[in-house]
Amino acid sequence: MPTGNLPGLVVELEARIDKFERGLKRANTLQRTSSRTLERRASQSADRMRNS
Repeated sequence: MPTGNLPGLVVELEARIDKFERGLKRANTLQRTSSRTLERRASQSADRMRNS
């Protein structure tokens, strides 16, 4: 493999890793938000059952 292509491959790999990390961060934020919403709804449901 010619070594002249290596810097381009490194840059492309770094870009893909950055994109992957951004995707993970976005997924983590979405999961955290969804979990909080689910917990809030469960708590509200339990309160309604208790008060009925």
